[in-house]
Amino acid sequence: MRRIVVNVFHRMVTAYGQVLQRHRAVLVMVTQLVLIALANFASFALRFDGDIPPLHEQLMWQGLPFVLVIYGLGLMA
Repeated sequence: MRRIVVNVFHRMVTAYGQVLQRHRAVLVMVTQLVLIALANFASFALRFDGDIPPLHEQLMWQGLPFVLVIYGLGLMA
């Protein structure tokens, strides 16, 4: 079983390793932005004990692009 897993891992690294290394910065930035979006949602959910009022939910979704752009610029810097 171990041999099969190692063989599959080596095949994947051979096939996709160069692509992942070339675009590593983009992958890291996208991962960070997804985590920031989840943290933003979690902060609203915690603030309202999981029951976000419709007005605040609308504000959260409207403000999310601004939050992501600001954090994205910070990550790029």
